[in-house]
Amino acid sequence: MSMVAPASENDPSMQSDEPKPEPDLQEPPSTAPRPIAPPASPVGSGQGIVRERVIRGNAEIGSGDSTGGVGQVDASAVARIIRGQLGGIQACYERALASNPGLSGRLEMNFTIGEGGRITHISAAGPMASAAPAVGSCVSGRLRGLVFPSPEGGSVDFSFPFTFSPR
Repeated sequence: MSMVAPASENDPSMQSDEPKPEPDLQEPPSTAPRPIAPPASPVGSGQGIVRERVIRGNAEIGSGDSTGGVGQVDASAVARIIRGQLGGIQACYERALASNPGLSGRLEMNFTIGEGGRITHISAAGPMASAAPAVGSCVSGRLRGLVFPSPEGGSVDFSFPFTFSPR
């Protein structure tokens, strides 16, 4: 049994010189919900766009010192790891600046590095700790998540000062 193609495909007189249309390659319409636009403000209501003023701040780290403990760890390695978090620490300060634009001062972070290079105890001191406890709490959280070189011979206490000022 032989199969014969339809006459329109085999017969040159039945073929058109016009190019065949390209297939539609568009993606099907999205079924995702469309964002809803906020309601329009009434004309002449005096309402307008309110932009929150972002206040930027500087965070500087001083030289940290080992203040005790029975072990030893490379203080420059500890400082290098903390410097790597300076952007996050600055963000802690800038959040506080939003409600207190004149906030500035020194924050002393005292912490203990234990086995495995993890912070086992941390506290904030200094004028900034009193004026803006949320900054000290936020910086504590940032430092707690870091892993430092594991101290040799036991835990090591450190103190690192931070100075904050608005730009």
